[in-house]
Amino acid sequence: MIRTLYESLCIAFSLYSRVPMPGIKWNDGNMKYVLVFFPFVGAVEGAVFYFLSGLLISKGFGTLLTGVLLTAFTFLYTGGIHTDGFLDVCDALASLKSPDERRRILKDPHVGSFAVISGIVLYSLKIAAYGNISPGLLMPVSLSFFLSRALSALSILFIPEASREGMVFSLKRSAGRAAFPLLIFFTLTGFGILFFISLKKALLITGLFMVILFYHYHNCKRNFGGISGDTAGWFLELSETLTALAPVLFK
Repeated sequence: MIRTLYESLCIAFSLYSRVPMPGIKWNDGNMKYVLVFFPFVGAVEGAVFYFLSGLLISKGFGTLLTGVLLTAFTFLYTGGIHTDGFLDVCDALASLKSPDERRRILKDPHVGSFAVISGIVLYSLKIAAYGNISPGLLMPVSLSFFLSRALSALSILFIPEASREGMVFSLKRSAGRAAFPLLIFFTLTGFGILFFISLKKALLITGLFMVILFYHYHNCKRNFGGISGDTAGWFLELSETLTALAPVLFK
């Protein structure tokens, strides 16, 4: 059991971050808890983000430089894996075609003009949000990295998959029965900490997460026939960016 948990942890970090991990051969056994450990990838990112942003603020770095450095950190930490999904989904949605054709676009390695524009807007918003972060927002924003991944993992479990192949199908098929209740527990714990920190910010961030999650559910079913790794990444990028930007706008 301990070996299975350890290998699932290593696979989760090797898949969704650039944190060095031992090479482990995947099988149904050690893929069992990958989704459970996915939020912990965000927890580590959030912890580093918290200390890095605090350091930049204390050293008096300018707004633009702070925003660029923090945004660059989030990209380097993940290797851009979720951004890739976000760009693919934006391209597919802009096509205004059928769900089958949109799924084909998701698999297309080429980058369309709408993906480029969407990426520029996404990272501009991140730079603006992270550059204007105040000490009082450090903890809520840092928590969003954990919460976005907990909700993304939950969405993989409760939204029907678009295809019976690929990473999402493998993770869903391999997930143990404990995955769903554990992810619910992590999510509630994260939101509980958020409410303990600040009721006003917690209400804003929680409301945003729920609205984006609701839209994510309907977007997957209506436009793609189900969830995929790309749509899960789209949800993560969108929720992470907006939950960082909203508290800055509505201080």
